[in-house]
Amino acid sequence: MDKKKIKIPVPKTRRTWKINPVTRIKSSGKIYDRHRQKAEHRETLPPPPEDALPGGRKREAGFRFCPKCGASLALKKMNGRKRLVCSGCGFIFYQNPVPAVAAIIPSGEKIVLVRRAEEPLRGHWCLPSGFMELNETPAECAVREVKEETGLDIRVKELFGANIARDDPRTQVVLIIYLTEMVGGELQAGDDASEAGLFGPGDLPGDIAFATHRRAIAEYFGGVNEQNSGS
Repeated sequence: MDKKKIKIPVPKTRRTWKINPVTRIKSSGKIYDRHRQKAEHRETLPPPPEDALPGGRKREAGFRFCPKCGASLALKKMNGRKRLVCSGCGFIFYQNPVPAVAAIIPSGEKIVLVRRAEEPLRGHWCLPSGFMELNETPAECAVREVKEETGLDIRVKELFGANIARDDPRTQVVLIIYLTEMVGGELQAGDDASEAGLFGPGDLPGDIAFATHRRAIAEYFGGVNEQNSGS
């Protein structure tokens, strides 16, 4: 027998299987390692610049790519401000404040406050309030939010004030505050409020959320005291 024609079979390496810790599905170790290496590479990417949003807040991962073409967003100075601009199509990703509405609801010498059931500042008290929905006027938002959080029906009387809120970690807010009156319903906590109650100037909670709410409450009771002293 010709020794040159003899082929010695080379044993194949045995495929290894690993359990994906996320999906709990067994797959090839080679494939799993490749996914793991990609994930490790993503983790080593530099974080987005901290000054991408107003107030020095960190830019979220969702703002790193253009919503129109998918190219990366980069900071460019435009009209005296740093803005996110698409490197591909030139789309400008404006960072605009979000409108929200709060209601001051008097009942005798007290007003209605609700305790927050959700973050941010869960457990703190505040005026009944919330973000505006699409195709909703500020007054309609006030009526809806009050009904959802307190069970009360209200009528908007007049604009009490509007101010910028910079201490909400979710976004920068333009808060519109209405002075309202109760026209029906029964006071009870609902939606994202865990409690609802009536408070006067002498028994206000110490943990009132958001500076704009604290300022509006102080201005309201200050105005009421001025009216009472002048009468």
